[in-house]
Amino acid sequence: MRRLFFLFLVLSLNSCKQPAKDSISNESTTKDSTINESTTKDSAALYNSFGNSKANLKNYTGAIADYTKAISLNTQYSDAYFNRGLSKYELHDNTGACEDWSKAGELGNVKAYDKRRLYCQ
Repeated sequence: MRRLFFLFLVLSLNSCKQPAKDSISNESTTKDSTINESTTKDSAALYNSFGNSKANLKNYTGAIADYTKAISLNTQYSDAYFNRGLSKYELHDNTGACEDWSKAGELGNVKAYDKRRLYCQ
């Protein structure tokens, strides 16, 4: 029984070896980059959702932290900027809120310009 287990272990380890670096094609690297980019955007959306949940519970500081993480994962995520602006506004950080709404508007979020018009000078 021990010999069988040892043989299985050796075969398992042998099949897990990484290919040599020079055998990796550009096609594989491009595919991995696309997967990583997609995963990063999904993660950003997840942090934005976490932020929304915290904001709904009036935990604006926690929400801002989650929106900031979403933005760090996807700097073009207009909804995260918009939502972070809402939470900053609730904490009376009008300057920060207006900056976030400006950035969200630059990224195409039309609602952000409405907020700027109402609350920023």
